[in-house]
Amino acid sequence: MLITVFIVILIIAAIFFINIKIKIHFCLALSEFRIELTVAGIKIKIKNKEESTEKNKFVRDIVLFITEHIKVVYFKLNVLLGLDDAFADVIAVQLVRNTFTAVYCLYKNAFTKHTRLFVNIMPAFNRTVLNLDFDCIISVRIGYIIIGYIITAYIRHYYNITKNKIRRLFT
Repeated sequence: MLITVFIVILIIAAIFFINIKIKIHFCLALSEFRIELTVAGIKIKIKNKEESTEKNKFVRDIVLFITEHIKVVYFKLNVLLGLDDAFADVIAVQLVRNTFTAVYCLYKNAFTKHTRLFVNIMPAFNRTVLNLDFDCIISVRIGYIIIGYIITAYIRHYYNITKNKIRRLFT
């Protein structure tokens, strides 16, 4: 009984004191996209290579499952954009607004009716300036992280077993 209580306390402490860091790198000119997920000092890197290994597919499946269950609690975006020409300012601001709207529509399941959403995209006429202020708080239940890992591991395990059985039948 004491061992069970100790393990439960250890798991709860790990959940609350574990350090999770996510870095996202995107470069349109070089067509690069990288995600680096660091959990308790263990780094998991995902790149946009065509030849992906089984480990990268496994990690990608976990990340996709977890991102489906992310909820945005607070979202604030303030953009002040100026290109020193009134016509260019209006076109650029409208392009940024349309881009934000497209991204919002793509991830609208993450936003609930309780989400505090503040978006302000304004032109700065007769000035060349770009001020960007972005704050976001997201929440995801730790159970989805654990379940995502277990389900994906379970699927991968039985997929490999089935694949090996089929290979043995035809060789």
